[in-house]
Amino acid sequence: MVKRKTYNEITWVSLENPLTQELTAIFDEFNVPESIRQEVVQDTERSRMDYFKNGVYLSLHFPAIKYETDTVDSEFDFILFDKVLITVTHTPIKSLRVFDDFFEEKILTGRADIGNLAFNIFYFFMRQEYQSIISHIEDISKAARDIEKQVYQDINKRKLETLTTLTHNVSDFRRALYLHKDVLESFFGVCVSRWSDISAGRIRRLQADVNEVLINLENNKEFLSDLKEAGDTLLNLKTNETIKKLTVVNFMFLPLALVAGIFGMNTTSNLLILNSSERFVGLIGFMVIVSLCIYIYIKSKRWL
Repeated sequence: MVKRKTYNEITWVSLENPLTQELTAIFDEFNVPESIRQEVVQDTERSRMDYFKNGVYLSLHFPAIKYETDTVDSEFDFILFDKVLITVTHTPIKSLRVFDDFFEEKILTGRADIGNLAFNIFYFFMRQEYQSIISHIEDISKAARDIEKQVYQDINKRKLETLTTLTHNVSDFRRALYLHKDVLESFFGVCVSRWSDISAGRIRRLQADVNEVLINLENNKEFLSDLKEAGDTLLNLKTNETIKKLTVVNFMFLPLALVAGIFGMNTTSNLLILNSSERFVGLIGFMVIVSLCIYIYIKSKRWL
């Protein structure tokens, strides 16, 4: 799908899950170099930047957090000219639709100043993405704090699994976004030489956003790791306590099971010992006394 929006001679072309002929038509229209075309068509393993005679190419990966499943990276390809920004994604991405609304409400109405450079559309798009990431991190922090309140009251396997998922999400976020620092640093030099100090200042603003995100991720990673370690310890203690109680109960009933087993044997002597109700009651009393003695012994050792 191809969308095209223009404001003050600046054009944004958005290709979302495009067909091959759609890509070719746009690339031919704006004279995109063959090397860049190949980069866009292929999936890149990491964020990177390249520049050519008339513009700049950036491939940036953004992880999408899902609390119950693993994260899935979303790749954005940006081809940036003086007056044209081309964005390419090979999967439907919600943030594109959000920015489309931003373009209609803020840029086309003049409420967001994009000057005379397509770079400024890229800047507003990236700021939206980083602010969305910060919002996701706040959601993770809230989920972690909610679990923290429950960990010391009633820890269980499901809570630990949730902590593990959150920790993996944070690690995946950090892995994907850490490369943005290097890409933006390289992009800064290009902006200074091509699009004046104003664009360079906005790149510094994006770098500050990335640093804020990475600091928050690092803090959350440490907090989640400590919380999971505490949860593992408490769950192990809870499990050990349960096993201990079961072992003590088995120990209490072992002598009783032994006596019951002996008198449950099909022998003549057994019948002679229990040939009266008085002897049977006496045996029951003996078993009760033994149980009480064992219980008192266990309590004296503080096993229960």
